[in-house]
Formats: sequence, structure tokens, C-alpha cells
Amino acid sequence: MSEGAIPVWILAFGGIGIVIGLAIWGRRVIQTLGSDLTALTPSRGFTIEFGSALTVLLASRVGIPVSTTHTKVGSVVAVGYWSNDGAVSWRLFGGIAVSWAVTIPIAGLLSALLFLALRGTL
Repeated sequence: MSEGAIPVWILAFGGIGIVIGLAIWGRRVIQTLGSDLTALTPSRGFTIEFGSALTVLLASRVGIPVSTTHTKVGSVVAVGYWSNDGAVSWRLFGGIAVSWAVTIPIAGLLSALLFLALRGTL
């Protein structure tokens, strides 16, 4: 495998995109995971952090790429499911799963359209 240097401008665009995304949707995402999906307490929060960190570490050790967002949502659902009340909003979780599934095709389509537009063939 070859490793190439990532241009700084690509890193800057990625950082700007993350900041814009957090500014626009960050509060809503935190509310969705922190109270809408299941009720959280400090001890449940610790368990969620521990579970998602352990998942990322084990997957990295094995060489499997994982999304920290997916591991966090999975930990929230697991803690909510196995808690005493077992209260998880499965409808909300289904919506989250659908959004994950459609993200890749939509991102691919938008990237292709942007490529064609910049190339001048669109």
C-alpha cells in the first residue's frame, strides 16, 4: 500500500464542513441522542462512552473501519434497551438507520454531479 500526503486545502475544507455541520445541526443531534432516543443519566453516559470507545479500539485493532457516530448511537440503543425500563424509541432509531443507508448513495450522486459540473459536461 502506498501512502500519499493529503493536501492542506482538503483538510481545511473538511474542517470547515464539520464546523458548519455542528453549528447547524449539533444541538439537534445531541438532543436526539441524549433525550429523544432514550433517557440518559450520568452512569448511562459513562457506559455509552466506555462501550463506544471499546468498540472503536477493538475494531481498529482488527483493522475494521468504523464510524464513531455509529458506535455512539449503537451504545445509546444498547444502554437504553438493557436498562431497567428498556425504553428505546425504535421509530426514531429506524429513522436514524434509514438516514445512514441513504447517505452514501446521495453523497455519491452529489459528488458525481459536482464533478460533472466542474468538468463542464453537465
